[in-house]
Amino acid sequence: MRAYYFIKFNLLKQLRSYKFLLIISVSVFLGILCVPAGTAGYEVIYLGGVRGIYNSAWLGGVGSLLPAILLWLPGFYLLRSQISEDKRLKLGNIIAATPISRLGYIMGKALANFFVLATLVLIFLTALIGMQLVRQENMQISLLQFVQTFLFLTVPYLFVLAALTVLFDVFPGIKGVFGNIVIFGVWITLLSTSTLVQDSKFDLIGIGTILKKMVQDAQAFFPEIHSNAGSLGFNMTNGISPTFTWGGMTWSAEFLASRIVWVGVALLIIFLSSLLFNRFMETEYSPQRDISKHHKGRLSLSGIEMSTTLSPVTTERISLLRVAKGELKIMLSDCSVWWRLATPACIILSLIIPFGSAYNYISLIMLLPIAIWSQMGCREKYYFTTELLKSSCPLFYKRGAEWLAGLGLTVLISSGVLVRFALLGEWEHLAAWSIGILFIPTLALLFGYLGGNRKLFEAVYIAWFYFGPINDVPFLDFLGMSHTNIGFYTILTCVLMAFAYFIIWNNETHVLSFISKRRSRI
Repeated sequence: MRAYYFIKFNLLKQLRSYKFLLIISVSVFLGILCVPAGTAGYEVIYLGGVRGIYNSAWLGGVGSLLPAILLWLPGFYLLRSQISEDKRLKLGNIIAATPISRLGYIMGKALANFFVLATLVLIFLTALIGMQLVRQENMQISLLQFVQTFLFLTVPYLFVLAALTVLFDVFPGIKGVFGNIVIFGVWITLLSTSTLVQDSKFDLIGIGTILKKMVQDAQAFFPEIHSNAGSLGFNMTNGISPTFTWGGMTWSAEFLASRIVWVGVALLIIFLSSLLFNRFMETEYSPQRDISKHHKGRLSLSGIEMSTTLSPVTTERISLLRVAKGELKIMLSDCSVWWRLATPACIILSLIIPFGSAYNYISLIMLLPIAIWSQMGCREKYYFTTELLKSSCPLFYKRGAEWLAGLGLTVLISSGVLVRFALLGEWEHLAAWSIGILFIPTLALLFGYLGGNRKLFEAVYIAWFYFGPINDVPFLDFLGMSHTNIGFYTILTCVLMAFAYFIIWNNETHVLSFISKRRSRI
């Protein structure tokens, strides 16, 4: 019974958040887009120019595959820091004092995350059922088709994903931005394996399994279709595609056994996470470790001598550059020695690599400062210093200085590339990369301020970087390595900056209004 209430608490905490409401809205919107009209000019499941009629079997297959593509990363970034959040909110000592075991705590977190993910998928399936009635190609709704594909295909990989959310929150070294990059690589690997694998036992997501069955059934109506014609994603079509009636999956005992194995893998991950979980036990604290040798002032608190230095009170105007310098120092304060060594090495590397096709991969240096950029706009909220900063510096100046600090860091990382483009006379690439330098801190500031944490920027930036500069998707290459979208990103940067400062100005106005009302009451 205690475990039930623990899972219920964690589940309700997620369901009542604004982030969950946003993902629900996106899920419903994607559910509409994934069932296009015959004249829409695109398809999400491509079978060599044909598609299945929108019946419950076909839409059940769509509803089991697309969440792995559309909701895997948003779901992971939404849920991955639940244990760290308990520690940040000072709930760790309370939880540690309760009778709940380490395995019980980790299992409760994993199950709560699983139910959140399952709720998102069920909402997505509900949207697909509604679209079946809207498209009116087959009005007979078979809930069994939706339930079967959900239980046999979706539930196992959601359970694995829920297990990964707790593992990445307790495993040393991957709690932060590095873990976000790792999980993105895991996601890409699983998608690629699922598409290419021939043996269903290794197909966690089930893309290859369902596409293979769809192609085989389509060949009964259209023999000219190639056996490898199936693909999943955004595919343009010419005219109205021929249709056929797909009867759904046939579930073999071997396939069902493989799904049980994947559930076992998820349970094994949860057990491993419980072994790594330290039950919020902190290392022994020594106040002397926090005493800085260069501080001049002396304070005595409970017999312990501590050093501190207080800034003098001044009436001078706030210097934007001075505040930006302080912001940059704070950003770089947590950087490790390895980061400080890797930065000049990357700058030198970008100067000596021969210009050509291999030079496109030099854009990978723009992943190095992602943990620093993601602090922008949300650091004070994480450390509970928002009210302190509001009373010490106008928010407009604070965010402007923060943006300048992020810009300076981006220029530093890109200095080798900029010099190289200038020496080679690649002025178009130089201009495109320069616009990218303005775009990155602007995106980081806006997403950090809107999301209130690092995860939103890190998730969007990693995905944008992968599909843009790495895979040359048009209009996503913000660094101009293959497609120099200078005009587009200039306008987008200006729009994002205007939107960010409108929100900041609006917030600052409300703060000043609140202060004036309090003073008038006094």
